Amino acid sequence: MLTSVLPVGSRARSLAASGLAALVALLYVFVLLPGTPGGGRGTPLAIVFNGMVTGCSVALTALGLVLVYRTLRILNFMQVAMGACGGRLFFEFIQFTPVPFQIAVVLAVVVGALVGVAFVRRVGRNFLHL
Repeated sequence: MLTSVLPVGSRARSLAASGLAALVALLYVFVLLPGTPGGGRGTPLAIVFNGMVTGCSVALTALGLVLVYRTLRILNFMQVAMGACGGRLFFEFIQFTPVPFQIAVVLAVVVGALVGVAFVRRVGRNFLHL
């Protein structure tokens, strides 16, 4: 009966399975796990958010590694440093200067892109001729 509604290999079946997995994970994290020492159940939302942010940054790094490897057939671990350059600049702007948030984001993205272009022009060319 399930295969008539959601055929094997269809996008709808994949989305339904992903949604069910996310629901089970949320149920486990917020209901079944023990809470703080003062009482209560479930993981505090701040800890879940911190885990999501960390997981997203690791996922973006992995996605970049796969993308570069499939394109150039090399493992480029410098991509994290290129992104960190823009991220550090953004942090410095927000913490220590009166630069508005929107301008700091744009400048950080532009600097990160320029560092990437500089890497390709300086070092990346050598890998293209292998």
